[in-house]
Amino acid sequence: MEDSQAKGTAKLAETLRHPEDLERIAALKAQYTSDKAAIDAQLKSTVQIQLDVTKAGMRAVDDAQKDLNLIKEELVKIDRLCSEAQTMIKDFPIINEVSKVHRNFTQVEEIMNGLANLNKNVEELEQMLNDDNTEDGLLGQMPNLLPVHYKLDNLRNFRDDAMFQATRANDDTSNTLSNYFGVMDDSVAEFENRLDLFFASMLDIVRGRNVSLVIRVAKIIEAEENADSKIKALQDATSQHSDLVSRFKSINVGARQQKEYKKRYIEVIKQSVAERFTEAEELFAEDSSTLLESFEWYFDDLFVAKDMLTRLVPAKWKIFETYLNIYHTQMHEFIVKIVQNGDLDGQGLLQIILWKTQYEASLKSLKVDKTTLDPPVVGVPEEELVKDYLSIIVGKMTEWMNNVNQSDVKEFQERKGPPETNENENFILQGAIIAFQMINQQIDVASDAGKVSVLLGVIDECAVLLKNRQSLWDDITRQETDAYLNEPETIPEGLFEWMMAVANDQARCAVFTESVKSRLLPALPKKAQAHLEQSLGSVVDGFVDMAGIVTRRITEFIFHDLRAPFSAFFTPEWYSVQPGGVTKHMESITVTIESYLDDCRVGLDASIAGEVALELSELTVISYLSAVKNKGAKFLVMTADVGAQVRADVMTGFSYFRDVTNLEAAKQTWPVIEFFIQLVVSPKEGLWDTYVNFKTAYWDLSNDWVDMVLRCREDSNREMLGIIKGRMKEFEAVPIGAPTIMGKVKVR
Repeated sequence: MEDSQAKGTAKLAETLRHPEDLERIAALKAQYTSDKAAIDAQLKSTVQIQLDVTKAGMRAVDDAQKDLNLIKEELVKIDRLCSEAQTMIKDFPIINEVSKVHRNFTQVEEIMNGLANLNKNVEELEQMLNDDNTEDGLLGQMPNLLPVHYKLDNLRNFRDDAMFQATRANDDTSNTLSNYFGVMDDSVAEFENRLDLFFASMLDIVRGRNVSLVIRVAKIIEAEENADSKIKALQDATSQHSDLVSRFKSINVGARQQKEYKKRYIEVIKQSVAERFTEAEELFAEDSSTLLESFEWYFDDLFVAKDMLTRLVPAKWKIFETYLNIYHTQMHEFIVKIVQNGDLDGQGLLQIILWKTQYEASLKSLKVDKTTLDPPVVGVPEEELVKDYLSIIVGKMTEWMNNVNQSDVKEFQERKGPPETNENENFILQGAIIAFQMINQQIDVASDAGKVSVLLGVIDECAVLLKNRQSLWDDITRQETDAYLNEPETIPEGLFEWMMAVANDQARCAVFTESVKSRLLPALPKKAQAHLEQSLGSVVDGFVDMAGIVTRRITEFIFHDLRAPFSAFFTPEWYSVQPGGVTKHMESITVTIESYLDDCRVGLDASIAGEVALELSELTVISYLSAVKNKGAKFLVMTADVGAQVRADVMTGFSYFRDVTNLEAAKQTWPVIEFFIQLVVSPKEGLWDTYVNFKTAYWDLSNDWVDMVLRCREDSNREMLGIIKGRMKEFEAVPIGAPTIMGKVKVR
């Protein structure tokens, strides 16, 4: 009662969580009242049905009891009449005794004749058995099977009756009789061994179209079933009515025993199937990929049992259900055993997942509802198997990938020699090839399985491992770059070449991943295609981004060597111009870059080398514009032709990068310096318009940088610095668009 109140209170608290829920009390009460009425009506109807069933059952029990009492009364009457009849017949005891003597004489005569003909009958049996034992084996017709059974059954019944009679004699008589009947033992054993062979090979006999043999074996089993039923009925009657049996000495209660051929048939099937499962288990232990092949016979047997054997044996046997139950039970035990084996590898687990799918599909073909089979064939949900499989695969692949990564990183950090090269003499890391060989192998195994959930699970785990590889190289290259820029003497030589190898590695991994995606995509359903696109697409993007990151770090190395010429721009040293108007600083920069690019054209993939050239072009412009921060930078607009000097730098740089990239790319990067020139040389009255034009063309132009440029002008004063600041309110906001090169020019 208290538990019900607690549940009701919890339900009420859940329903009325908020103050506004109080307004719904009337509606909730009406709803609960309606629900209660419906439940009460349903409960009343159900109770009435159960009550009617119970009453009918009680009436049936009462009627059965009445019938049983009537039978007992009739049996008592019969017994009384039998007893009274003895007194009604004159000399009945003498007649009864003479009858017994005659009956015993007849039995003795039968036993004597049977013993006299025993050897002859046994020889006839052996001859018939030998005649049936032909080279055709199970395909032979064996015409003597039923006669042999009939004759052998009579001999065994004769032996059992004789041995039962001998139990009333002394032990010597029993032993002598037992030895005499010993001549039957070989024939009995041969017949029963032959039956066991038929039982174990019943489906093979059906496949061989030896229909007659199957029917005759079934007839033998059925005949023995009927005989067993009579024996059991007699034994039951004897145990329940021993007082009556004791009065009829002719009833040989213990003479014959049940042969239970039907039970024996089922046990032989179980034993035969168990042997085949043992063979499958041994093969699986040697090679887990053999699971499906090891059970090719499994459903073939069940189809034969359902489509053919059921027509040849009595329907009451439910032979297909018998075979299905035996096979399914042993399959469940087999699968559970190997699943619980701690040594089960990923290949074996995948085979079990595939077998479960094939198993359920074959059950459907047999028109068997899998939910009616208890226990389930595997015993655990498929999702759990897939999870375990992926866990094993992830563990192995993580181990493999870690070994590959560690080997690559060790070579990268130690740099005992240059990286290996491919056929184009581009620097490469060997780990990428090994990694994708492993990945493709696992994906192919999952793909061949035909299980989309398994394939997508493997792909997702591979994506994680590949992203981890990206993160690893991001960290390693950042650390080595920082060390090179800050403490170059502490690290081994050759970093530039190895960085090119890493950049190539990331680009190759992107190509490899895209290849895997393109190969798998057409064979997947649409939903799985979207999953694959998202999973591997993000990996491809990550490798492309990582290649770009490493490329930019390569350009950091190059510009680290260009600190001296860039630090001279706009300083007194810059104002010395070489003959022909070429500045020595920009020329020095282009010569140095060309030296590095020569190495890049050989060591880097062609597409990446082109990206490096574009990156260097843009970075040159950015560094040039950022040179206003140089110590001592001054624009001598009153005493020198600054504009011409800057244009000379531009022509040197532009001409060079136009050749190493292309004209269009150079035009997108270098024209910004013309706006810079105008900002440097513009008179005060035109300064605002110059700024507006600059800001309009490059919306992310930094006002702090503009202020620094103006401060570097020789004619800079407070009035000039205030021109732009003072009129900022007049300036209409420029729409924000894609980032421009000026957004990368920072004051700090």
